[in-house]
Amino acid sequence: MMSIRHLQQNLSRYVSKTTMYKNDVIRFLATRSKFHGMWEPNDLKLQPDIPEYKALHIVMRGYDFPVLESYAKYLHKAVESIFKLESDAWATPAKSTEVRTFHQNSSTVNEKYSLIKYDRTVMVENIPTTTVPILLQFIRRHCPQGVEVSLKEPSAEEEEARYVPDYQVKELQTTKDAIASGKLRKK
Repeated sequence: MMSIRHLQQNLSRYVSKTTMYKNDVIRFLATRSKFHGMWEPNDLKLQPDIPEYKALHIVMRGYDFPVLESYAKYLHKAVESIFKLESDAWATPAKSTEVRTFHQNSSTVNEKYSLIKYDRTVMVENIPTTTVPILLQFIRRHCPQGVEVSLKEPSAEEEEARYVPDYQVKELQTTKDAIASGKLRKK
């Protein structure tokens, strides 16, 4: 019979031989080069290319001026502070509509109402496409009652509607064109 001491000695010899064998294999198969981890491909990009919208307009419309104005201000601040995006905000001239109610079964006017619809626009610049769904959900969750909100890319008609026409300048321009064509004489 073998003693425990004899078993421990045989076991320690066996373990030392296998570890030496393993170390030799590791040394020959997995030697590190001095340039390990220093080479990177030239076309490697650390951040992925995320497409961006050049500009998006958040257009808000409503009949209640104080509610619309405070929501536009809140949204403008939130886009800049929460989402860390560049933004600009402006008011579009209000549009007035006359609404009439009639007496029952007649064409005579019962009441006349003048409704004024106000527009506010917040333009967000250089917005990543991954941020748009989050921003849209934020807008929908915080939208007060009576305010219509739409998110769209800018168009030429919206840019034209943004400015109030100066009728004096238009009149002077038509006079200038008439003088240039020879229909009118200078004073």
